[in-house]
This record gives sequence, C-alpha cells and structure tokens, in this order.
Amino acid sequence: MLNWLANLQNYLNNHPNFVIPLIVGAALLALILWIWGPVLLTSWRKYESYRERASDTDRYRRNIGQLLTIPVLVVAALYTLHQIARSAHETAARNSQDRYGAAFQAMASVNVTTRLGGVYALAHLMGGDRQEELCPDGNQRPLASRATDAAPVDATLSPEEQLYRMALQGIAAHAVASSHMPPLASSGDPGQRAWAESVDEAAIGADTRAALTVIARRPCESGSRQIPLDLSHGYFRGASMAYAQLIRSDLRGSDFSSSELYLATFYHASADKARFGGSNLTHASFATASLAGADFGPDENLASPNLPRLPHLRTQLVGAQIVTADARGARFWCAMMSDARLDNSQFDGADFSRAALSRTTFLSARGVGAKFNAACAPKANFSNPVVNGGGTTDFSGADFSEGYFHGARFDGISLRGAIFVRADLVEANFENADLTDADFRGANLTGARFGGANLAGAKLGGALVCDTRGLPESIAAPNCAAQFVPVVAGRYGDACVPPDDTGLGLNQQCPFDSGDAAMTAATTER
Repeated sequence: MLNWLANLQNYLNNHPNFVIPLIVGAALLALILWIWGPVLLTSWRKYESYRERASDTDRYRRNIGQLLTIPVLVVAALYTLHQIARSAHETAARNSQDRYGAAFQAMASVNVTTRLGGVYALAHLMGGDRQEELCPDGNQRPLASRATDAAPVDATLSPEEQLYRMALQGIAAHAVASSHMPPLASSGDPGQRAWAESVDEAAIGADTRAALTVIARRPCESGSRQIPLDLSHGYFRGASMAYAQLIRSDLRGSDFSSSELYLATFYHASADKARFGGSNLTHASFATASLAGADFGPDENLASPNLPRLPHLRTQLVGAQIVTADARGARFWCAMMSDARLDNSQFDGADFSRAALSRTTFLSARGVGAKFNAACAPKANFSNPVVNGGGTTDFSGADFSEGYFHGARFDGISLRGAIFVRADLVEANFENADLTDADFRGANLTGARFGGANLAGAKLGGALVCDTRGLPESIAAPNCAAQFVPVVAGRYGDACVPPDDTGLGLNQQCPFDSGDAAMTAATTER
C-alpha cells in the first residue's frame, strides 16, 4: 500500500496538471456513492413502510460516509505532499537558474581562471560527462539518407531541458569567442593573435579546451532532442574531442587541424572550408555533411596520443564515412583513407593526390575533375552499383596519373577524358565504362579488363598491354616485352604506407610537401 502511494505521489509530481482533476473526480465519486449508494442498496429489499426504508437509507449513508473518510484523507495527504513537492521543485528551479546565471557571468570574465570555473560549473549543472564511448546509436547514422533528412525537434522541452540546451549553446559560443583570445590577458593585442592564428602558431586557452571537452563528453541525446551547435569560424587547432557528437552543427570555416577526433560524428554538419589537416579522424562519420572546400591535408599532430609529434602527418581517415556528402573542392591530399566509405557523395574538383585509398569505395559518387594523381588505391571501388538504385558514378576529367590502382574497379562508370598517364592499373576493371577520350599513355594495363567499354578517342600510346582482356588490337596491340618503371605511389604495395617498424612515425608522415619535393627518409626506395 505504501509503495502504491509513493508511486502515485511521484506520478502526480511528474504530472501536476492531473492533480486538480483527480481531486474533483474523487469528490464527485464520493458524492455519487453517498447519495446513490443507499438508494441502490435499499432498492433490493421490500419494506413494509416508508419509515423503515428511510431508516435503512440513513444507516447506509452513515456507513458509506465512514468508509469514505479514508480515501478523503489519502487524497488530502497526497494534495498536501504535492503542494510541498511543487514548492520544493520551484525553489530548486530558481536555485538552478541562479547557478546557471552565475556560471554564465563567470564565463564572461576577463580572467581565464574565472572563465574556466564557469565552464566547469555549467558542465556540472548539465549532468557531468560520459565515458569515452559512442552513444547507443553510435556514429553509424543512416548512411544512404539524403542531406535533407533531419530529425524533428521535440518542442515539449521541460524547463530543465531548456536550461540544458541554453547552457550547451552558451558553452559553444564561449568556445568560439575564447578561441580567438590570448590564453592570458597579457599575451598580446588582438592583431598579434590574429597573425598567430593565420600562421598556425596560436595556442588555444584552457577555457577553450575545457569548453570543447564538455561539448565532446556531454550526455547522449535522443534523436528528437539532439542539439545542433554553432562552432563556426572557431580556432580549435589541437583540440581533443574524440567521440564528439557534432550532429547538424555549424562548423563552417573552423580550424580543427591537428586534433583528436577519433570516432566523432559529423552527421549532417555544415563544415564548408573547415580545416581538419593532421587530425585523427579514424572511423569518423561525415554522412550527409557539407564539406565543400574543406581541407584534410597533412599537418602537425598536437592532440592525438597515438600519433607522433611530427610535422606533415597524414590526416587519419581510415574507415571514415563520408557518405551522401557534398565535398566539392575539398582537399584530401596525402590523407590516409583506407577502408573509408565515400559513396553517393559529390567530389567535383576535390584533391586526393597522394592519398592512401586502399579498398576505399566511391559507389555512385561524382568526382568530375577530381585529382587522384600519385594516389595509392589498390582494390578501390569506383564502380557503378547494381543495387540500391544508385546514380551513375561519374569521374569524367579526373586525373589518375602516376597512381597505383592494382585491382581497382572502374566498371560501368563515366570516365570521359580521364587521365591515367603512367598509372599502374594491373588487373583493374574498366568493363562497360565510358572511356571516351581517356588518356592511358604509358600506363601499365597488365591483366586489365575492358570488355564492353567505350574507347572512342582513347589514347594508349606507350602503354604496357599484356594479358589485357576486351581491348581490341586495332586500338592497342599486346606488347608484353615493354618496360614499365614502377610508380612511386606503389612502392609499398597494397599497404600504401611503410611498415610500423620504420621508426620515428615516418609511416604516418606525408613524404612530399605541396611542391612535391622529397622531405624525409620515408621517401627512400627500399
């Protein structure tokens, strides 16, 4: 009985609008029982006189009145407890609002220590943080959904949830604003700070790092209550945000280079012209994100404990998912992207030069004019899928010259005017592809397949043609005795990078600068 009463009290506390109807209903029920109960009970007997019936009716009413005393007392007690709980809840809400207000005021201080205290105070009020682990739905968001898909926002937010949302958005705003402040008040004028950011020599303050940590470690949010954050144009170089959930967030123009972003989720985020160079984005998800002009080129490692502290480190995108994304003009130069999924995305004009793309998939992707020169992409899959109703994969005008594409699939796609000059295409599959005006001069076509391909205007002068299938002799006669100098991109074979025992982390370092000049001993031919 006591448990039942406790559960009822909790229910009433959580549903205060139900209290008054409950009391009114109980009163009406008691009145009905008191008036009509005796009438029904006396209607079952036959009385010799009206006086005898009236006597029984009065007796029944007295008994019913005594029995109703207990529920009346219970309802009164529940109402009293509800009023007490309501008053306590309102007091707690006012105190919580006061604490939130004090934390926001602390974040507005000119003193870094005070701002740091404000950030941690808000984090405590928001419920602390979660461990370094994925939320229940992980970062495997709907991979084939279009960029227009968005979870509906739940408008029925409680006061606590509204405060949580305001606090989180306030922390995000503070992260952006404080990222452009000197770590110490005496660290120079704003002009000096802007110059330091422009040459990647600025350091972010402790309060900025704390704010980003709170954002990355916040409790998991359900689909209808996910909070998009505005982190645009922030300077977050060297941040540590592994497992961060930045779903539908605005990251345009922000600098996340040299950061730890392992297993982060950027689902449906806007990251146009954002910088991620040198970051650890292993298994990160950019499904349906906008990455137009984003930069994933090499940079120095500042945050990842799993990578060496060396300049020109490859951005880690192994197993990443850039699906149904808009990455036109993005720069993936020298990135490590083996086993990544880049399906259904737009890569027109994107730069994958010298990237490691082993087993990476580009199903139904579009990359007109994209650059893959000197890329290492054994078993990469550019083919047109026969399921899911995928669109036509189009890499017309793309540059694959000097690349290593052993066993890669280009079957059934458009490669009009594509450039494969001196590319290593051993056992590559071009069946049913549109190769109009494609340039294969000097390429290694040993074991390649061209059955059903459109080769009108294709150039194959100087190509090594041996055991090639589907290639008419009128276009290129077999010449198995020809020589093919191995391309630099294939010097490590299907692994694409030196073995781990190379030392000094050189297997993670991009071997060339933007001018294609040799930099380190990692470029030495073994």
